[in-house]
Amino acid sequence: MERPNTLAVSFKARAEKGKDGVAPLYLKLTVNKVVREVSLKYSVDLKLWNSRKGRPKLITDEMRQLNTELETEAGLVLKAYKEIEREGDVLNADAVKNRYTGINQPEAAYTLKILMSEYEKDQKPDMEWGSWKNYVTTYRYISAYVTDQYAANDIRVSKMDHAFMAGFKTYIRENPLIPHRPAGQNGLAKHIERVKRMVNWAQQSGKLAVNRVEKYRAPKKKYVRKYITEFELLDLETCKLNDPVQQMVRDFFIFAVYTGVSYGDLMALKPIDLVVGLDGQRWISNQRLKSENYFLVPLLHQPLAIIKKYWEDERSIEREALFPYISNSKLNTELKIISTARCYSRPLRFHDARHMFATYITLAKNVPIESVSKMMGHAKISTTQVYAKIVAAKVKEDMTILQARLDQQQPTTVKLLEVSMEEIIARHKSLSNKTIEPENRLSAETVDYQTEEAEQSCTVETPSLSYRINYVVSK
Repeated sequence: MERPNTLAVSFKARAEKGKDGVAPLYLKLTVNKVVREVSLKYSVDLKLWNSRKGRPKLITDEMRQLNTELETEAGLVLKAYKEIEREGDVLNADAVKNRYTGINQPEAAYTLKILMSEYEKDQKPDMEWGSWKNYVTTYRYISAYVTDQYAANDIRVSKMDHAFMAGFKTYIRENPLIPHRPAGQNGLAKHIERVKRMVNWAQQSGKLAVNRVEKYRAPKKKYVRKYITEFELLDLETCKLNDPVQQMVRDFFIFAVYTGVSYGDLMALKPIDLVVGLDGQRWISNQRLKSENYFLVPLLHQPLAIIKKYWEDERSIEREALFPYISNSKLNTELKIISTARCYSRPLRFHDARHMFATYITLAKNVPIESVSKMMGHAKISTTQVYAKIVAAKVKEDMTILQARLDQQQPTTVKLLEVSMEEIIARHKSLSNKTIEPENRLSAETVDYQTEEAEQSCTVETPSLSYRINYVVSK
């Protein structure tokens, strides 16, 4: 006689994987004496865990809530077991585990790996490699996360919720792909955004009924960008560089400073992109690789001279381009070497040139923001307005430095034990031999003498009261 199938579900706190007395919880399912474990998204204080019963001690509201959620998980395992039994498929521990974790489920067979594969087929052809490679990195992170945290090779998209995304964020931070180089706050947010973008795409494509990650938020940190100063830019233009590669890197950076082109657009420039404008001068006109927006930039003397320098370079001719090829990583590495050797205020990156074009070269020189937006190929003027804020911040910073310098120029101070208003005026008359009329009377601490042609001021301190007085000298 055939023995009936049996199912048992229990929970276990893995103390060996815990830290500071808190251990992760695992679900243990047994089908016909074959055991499989699944990592859960819960952790528990070992002091509040009843290892004999495999349940939390119901002494706090938090533990009672945890117990309810564990009962829900046990119910999902039972549901998976019943579904397989009803469908007549092979019923074993692996089948139940896979159905519970979202693998091989008929109506919900839309898993993360299927989503990523379909998204790649649909979106990759419209993206540049520089943008798509970021998705590749996100794929590597989320695949490793599912394998390590859920003990599975895949997970159905419908099970991805707020807790899944929160755990994914933590996993990225604690498990960098490159050792000792963890992702920063904005890097984490970018990975979260890509996953949400894929899930949103699945929902819009009719492949997913409910989007459970839509409302998850990963805040970004706002940074105040800092760039090299105009003095450092002048030094970069004029300094002597013996290395031919560094000379070329410097030329490309200066070209971008005076045109605003990005690395990708620079490498894509061809002789056909040089046009003659209505003013009879040379311009560059092309389509941005990133946004496909057109940009049109008049060539100043500096970039025009750089184009002429590489016009007949064999490497440029071979590429049928304006400039020889150099990789973005090599470009930035050499820029960092140059800026470090020249003791600049911060390491250079090639993209800094585009920011400098928008700030120092154009907006700070009163070029209209609409013109700057067109030259930079921005789809929205709000993108360009970010640089306008940077210019305003730079002006404020410069004025703060000026104020500090002025504050260091301490005026002559005279302190009197007792003085009357008449004595103050008489003293100023004797100093200037000019008629002085009081203009204002303000409270202050000390007496300042500032010699000006049209205006003088002083502050008088006495034991009983103080005055700050501005005088207009009558000629």
